[in-house]
Amino acid sequence: MVRNTNGGCKSKGFARKLQDNSSSSEPLRLPTDECEIFATVKKILGNGRLIVGTTNTSYPELQCMIRSKFRGRSKRNHMVTVGSVLLIGLHHWESPNYKHSDMLHIYPSSSLSQLLHMKLIPSSFITSSVYDSAGTGDDSFTFENTDTTDIDLPPPQRIPNMKPSGGGGDDGSEEFGDVMPDFDDI
Repeated sequence: MVRNTNGGCKSKGFARKLQDNSSSSEPLRLPTDECEIFATVKKILGNGRLIVGTTNTSYPELQCMIRSKFRGRSKRNHMVTVGSVLLIGLHHWESPNYKHSDMLHIYPSSSLSQLLHMKLIPSSFITSSVYDSAGTGDDSFTFENTDTTDIDLPPPQRIPNMKPSGGGGDDGSEEFGDVMPDFDDI
C-alpha cells in the first residue's frame, strides 16, 4: 500500500510519474552565461513576481519573474520563500540597465553548503530561515528571566457611575455627574 508521506489527504492519488524522486541526486546547476547570476528572494510581490537581491553591485535589486516551469503541478517541488537562493537569468536586451530577470533554478537548502564551499555565493545570502529548514541551525530564540518590577505602570482609572435620568423610559441621555468620559481614551 502506498504511504502518505507528504501533501495532505489526497496526495496518495497523485500520479507517480509526476512525483519528484528525492533519492536521486541531480548535478548542481551553475551559471553558464554572463547573464546568469545568483540571487536571493527579498520580497514576494504576487502574480509570479519577486524582488531579488543579487551579487552584482551595479544592480543590487531586480524584479524576477517565476517561469511556468516552476508553477502549477511542479510548484510543490519548487517552493519559493523569502530568503531562497535562486539562479536568475537577466534579460540581455535590457543591457546595461537591467531591471527584470527570469528565475532559472531554485537551490534546495541541502545544496547551499556546496555553493558556499565553492565561493559562488556570499555567506550573507544564507538567512537563518533557509538554513534552519535544513535542520542544521538553531532556532534563534533566547529566553531570559526578566524582572518586571522596574516597569512603571499608571494607576488604573475609575469610570464614574452612570445613572439614567427620567422616570422609567430610556431616552438615550445619561447623567455623568461632574465628569464626562473622554471617548478617545476608551
